[in-house]
Amino acid sequence: MSTKETIAQRLGSFVCGMEYAKLPGEVVHRLKDLLLDQLGCQLLGSAVDWNQAVYRLVKDNKQGGPATIVNYGDKAPVDDAAFVNGTFGQGCELDDYYDQGGGHPGAASLPVALALAEKNSRRG
Repeated sequence: MSTKETIAQRLGSFVCGMEYAKLPGEVVHRLKDLLLDQLGCQLLGSAVDWNQAVYRLVKDNKQGGPATIVNYGDKAPVDDAAFVNGTFGQGCELDDYYDQGGGHPGAASLPVALALAEKNSRRG
């Protein structure tokens, strides 16, 4: 049996070892742009009819928690807030696109990171 790390484990170790103070300025600037873009997509997506079903599902069944649902201010468990906010972000089809691998990483990752940051009272 091999003890070689998987790619996912290596990526996890890399991410966990990152320090904000050591990030290059251009990386921080780009991240802030992408964060604002994703929040804008979430705000727009929160207002369209086709995303209301997922919002109502969580609002009606999972009230209370450490994380905020964008635009509405409802508090929900971390996973539910990330689910709703991610749906909002993806749901208007204006979110980021990763042209070297496909997909929309902002809609999948930023709602999770923000919900976890709220849970852990991280402010940046």
